[in-house]
Amino acid sequence: MSGAARLVALVVGAATPDGRAALADLARPGACLGLAGADADDLAPLVLAAHDAGARATLLPGDLASAGMAERVVDAMRNAFGRIDLVVIVADARPVDPLGAESGRRALERAAVVPFLVLREAGRLMAGAGGGRVVLVEPPGAPVSVAGLVRASGLEVTVAERWPAGAC
Repeated sequence: MSGAARLVALVVGAATPDGRAALADLARPGACLGLAGADADDLAPLVLAAHDAGARATLLPGDLASAGMAERVVDAMRNAFGRIDLVVIVADARPVDPLGAESGRRALERAAVVPFLVLREAGRLMAGAGGGRVVLVEPPGAPVSVAGLVRASGLEVTVAERWPAGAC
């Protein structure tokens, strides 16, 4: 992005430590940010902090693994800002209980299904606009790696174990 262009970024997992680090880098005057995560109460102060930094920000709470939620989040970004230039996906690294069928299923949804759904929807929008960038933060211990999927998107991709400060 040139200094004159406004950055439009969707941050999935915004309330996680790496999501907060990404927001600290991205929230600047003129930036337009979508903050996605499961809990609106965790996201609300982050929206206020982004506004304080001079960015426009929208709250996008919900379970992104639920039917249609990734589409609704991307539609909200399109409606609010017209495009998406950057998608930051903070992969869930909570441990999986291999004997707990329900906890294992939810962990796989958070670690693999959510990034896939978000990338599918946001990737369509970005590809239609000529491209975009994806930063996948995949901490050590993530139950599943989706780096190959993200790299196969055809978009510019960075994969890191922690938010790469100053990446944008």
